[in-house]
Parts: sequence; C-alpha cells; structure tokens
Amino acid sequence: MAMSPIEPIRVATSLLLAGAAYIIVQIFNAALAERRRARCIKNIRGPPSTSWIFGNLLEMHIPQDYGEADHRWLEEFGSVYRIKAAFGRDRLVISDPLALQFVLNGEDFTFAPARQTFISWIFGERGILAQHGSAHRNLRSVLNIGFTAAAVRSYLPSFRQLSEVLCDSLEEKINKTASGTAPTVMDLIPFLNTATLGAISEAAFGCRVDDLSPDLVKTNSRVTEFASTVSASHVFLDEVLDLDFLPKWALTLAGRYPIGPALSIARDQNIFATADGTKIINHKLRAAKEGTESLDEISDVYEKIIHGEILGNPTPKISIDDLIGQTSTMMIAGQDTVATTLGWLFIALAQHQDVQNQLRHEISNIGEGDAYDKCPLLNAVIKETMRLWPVLPISFRIAINDAVIPLSQPILSADGSRIDTVPVLKGQLVTLSSFGYERQVSINYLVDGGTSLLKHMM
Repeated sequence: MAMSPIEPIRVATSLLLAGAAYIIVQIFNAALAERRRARCIKNIRGPPSTSWIFGNLLEMHIPQDYGEADHRWLEEFGSVYRIKAAFGRDRLVISDPLALQFVLNGEDFTFAPARQTFISWIFGERGILAQHGSAHRNLRSVLNIGFTAAAVRSYLPSFRQLSEVLCDSLEEKINKTASGTAPTVMDLIPFLNTATLGAISEAAFGCRVDDLSPDLVKTNSRVTEFASTVSASHVFLDEVLDLDFLPKWALTLAGRYPIGPALSIARDQNIFATADGTKIINHKLRAAKEGTESLDEISDVYEKIIHGEILGNPTPKISIDDLIGQTSTMMIAGQDTVATTLGWLFIALAQHQDVQNQLRHEISNIGEGDAYDKCPLLNAVIKETMRLWPVLPISFRIAINDAVIPLSQPILSADGSRIDTVPVLKGQLVTLSSFGYERQVSINYLVDGGTSLLKHMM
C-alpha cells in the first residue's frame, strides 16, 4: 500500500510537537527548581540587577576597567555575595578561602555545564581539563613529570634563546618606528604571543613552531584571540548552556557540525591539535624504538612522559591517545596565559618606574649562571602580577548535592545577622572569584622587609 503524501508531514509534525513539549516541560521544571534555590539564598546580600536577560553579568564580564565591579562588590558585600545571572537566576560569588576550599575539594560541586561543553569542543574529551576526580588526578600526576623544578631548568636554554629573539624583534621594531625624541608606542602582545608559542612548542613538544602545521598555528591564534574578547552574545550562550536542558547528543552534534565562527574555531582547533599531536608522538616513539635518541637528549615534556611513564611500563597511567589529547591544552594554556600575564606585568612596570628601575638594577647585577630564584624582587614582581591579575579571575561550579558552605569569616546577611555558613540546594550555580580571593588584604607577597608591591601595582 502506497504511503499517503501527508503521512511524512504528520510524522514530522508529531516529532516537532514532542520536541516542543519536552523543552516546555524542562523549562517549567527548571523554573520551579530555580525558585526553590533562590529562596534558599535570599538572605545573602548583593547588588541590584540591571537587566532581566543578563542580570549583573555584563558588569562582571565586560567592565570598563579590569575587575571594577568585582572589587566594588567585594568591598560592599564581603567575600560571599549574590548576583543576578541571566533570566533572573540567582548566583553566588565566592572568594572566602574556606568556602573556596570546600567547593573545589569536596564532592558536592562539579564544573558548570557551559564550561564542560566548551572544554569538550576545544580540548576534546581526553584533555586534562575535561577529566574529573581520580582520572584528573592521575593525569595531572603524569603531566607533572614535565614540570618539576629539574624539568623546568632543562628548558632554560630554549627560553633564553627565544628571549634573545624577542629582544631583537622589539629592537628592530623600535628602530623602524622611532621618530626623533618622541616616545615609541608599541603593542607588546603580538610579540609576546609569538615568543610564548615558541616556548611552549619547544618545551612541550620538542619542536620549533615552523615544524607545527600552519593550520594549527593559525587556528590556535584565532582561539586565543577569541578567548580574549568577551561580548554579550558570548555571555548569553554561556547562560543558555548553563540552563542544562539541551541533551548531550545535541551538544555533541553542535561541536562536530558547528554553526557560527566560534564553534568552527573550536572544532578546527581540536582536529588540527590531534593531528599534530599524533605526528609528534609517533615520531618520538619511532626514535625511541630505533635507539636514535639517547636519554641525555630528552628535553621536552612529551619525551619525558614517553620515556618515564609509557615505554617499558606494563601498567602506564597514561595511554598514547591520552597524551595526544593534551596537545590542544598545551598549545592554548601555554601560549595565552603566559603572554597575558607578561602583558599585565609590563603594564604595571610602565606605570611604576621606581619598581622598574629597581628590577632592572637587580637583573643587571646577576651573573650569567645565576638562577632567577636568586632575584627576590623579580620573583615578587612575578608573583604579585599573578596575584593581582590572575589568568583565571573567575571560574564556575554547580552543586550536585544540597550542601552547607562554611566560611572562614562571618558575613553580614540581608536581615542584619552575621552568618558563617551558606546553605545551597542542588543545581545552584556559583562563581568562584580568584580575583576577589587574591585581592584580600591578608594575602600578599612581601619584599624589602615587609613592603608589599601591592602598594605600587594596584
């Protein structure tokens, strides 16, 4: 019997109606759960909402000055306060040290859905940032082989050579653009990005940037550029994903068949990083099996892990595929974070010539073979920069159980009482503010008999 021409239309209509009903039910249940969570933390003070769609998020994520809103709210409300997220949802912002420890090290919170989705799109399911619990701890312990003090010292010759190339490039640029006695204005970030990409390529993979595929280098630059710019649309997408009503298969399809430039960049980064990682590690495995490389020549993270953990180990903690899966993470985390931190450091030194002059004097008086750890001011400047401008100023978690968050210091509640615990219900989103934690006056790096650089660099 022939199928009626209207039968496919009926099937399609039924599927659409079923999908719409599923979404409506999910949204309705989410709204009820959100009301219960909001009542649980209504006694926590916070700023008034400026928008139903975005709440306070645009003030936090797209401020005129770095951390301006966070610093103001921290001063007014203390180390735990409540803000409005998208669609009128309540979110806690936490910088109390005991509360941070409870959330990060306990079993009651996990990564927020939006964060997990982006991680899987960019770094893949095998990347260390996508792992949890014991899997994450095992992988981190293996990767630490390449980041011990002895391992880092072995990378110094490459870092020194790349620094000399960077200085030569800057000097050449200055000579080309200098005009009379007027000061030369330069954008350091492109130079720093090039230098840090070279550093992570040689230290992690044992190869020059020129040995990486042009597609990977180009896509990696696009990822770091995209990550450094936050728009209202990015914030909105995060909030939609954090509603957590989209099925996992739909998110997987979105990563594989992206719509829009952001998802395309993420997919390409994962593909190209996996391809280059496979090529690099297969080359190292062949060299090890053929005996063409001595143990004295092991000079990069991947080689240290291959020889120290995989080869000759009947029960390695990491597989070849897992090691390949770290390539995208190494590229992005190694380049963007270091370049950004150095950018803040140079801004601070440019604004405070006295600290810059002291630092120049200290560096000029060390011997050729002296390690940087013999430079107390240099170390203090680096640590203070990382404290005042952390690479990850905020991160996000969601409660997977009802919990009571302890506080190291009581905070003033909305009804005027002082509380030292904050109860939350399952599904509560929290923002962890390393920016706020590091800006607390009880934490600083001290030099010169107790004079904090915070006085100079704020």
